[in-house]
Amino acid sequence: MEGISDELTMQVFPLLAVPGNGLVPPAANHGVRFLVSRDGLMREVTTPWLKAIVPAAIGQLSPTPYGAVDPEIELLFGPIPMDLIGQFLVMARAAMPDETTAAIVWRPDTQAWRLAPRLVTKASSERVQYGEAQLQDGEVLVVAIHRHGSIRPFFSTEDDIDDRGGLKIAAVVGQVDSDTPKLRARLV
Repeated sequence: MEGISDELTMQVFPLLAVPGNGLVPPAANHGVRFLVSRDGLMREVTTPWLKAIVPAAIGQLSPTPYGAVDPEIELLFGPIPMDLIGQFLVMARAAMPDETTAAIVWRPDTQAWRLAPRLVTKASSERVQYGEAQLQDGEVLVVAIHRHGSIRPFFSTEDDIDDRGGLKIAAVVGQVDSDTPKLRARLV
């Protein structure tokens, strides 16, 4: 049984030694693979909208004999349409004083974007509970966005918990009742 689990793990999360020249061959499929580099273990994530190589573990006691690879993050979709952020601001202001949330989704084959409201099941001025947005065929969730009302945008402990296990850009908008709302975003 252990051998099957190890084999499955290597299929789902392959491991690649970085060649001495540092040129990592492109991933054959979307997913996650680990790269053993001169300076540590890197995680490579490839999706229809993202290519990222980020440290998974660094600072081992001695360098490995493999090539070096630099961390990188490449968003493959171009700029996110700002009118979708504007649509969310309208939605956020209408929900005042309660928080609200939505998803910005992208369809790689048509390059189409849309704002997809999440199903809010319970909301107050301090938190929002929701069900995930319904995606149409071929769409991928790129940005999960919510608002913090009149206060500055920040990622709360609750936001940190909500963002675990996902792959997206998380965004929070604050000061939505002012003429100059603020937005904060991070890749999770």
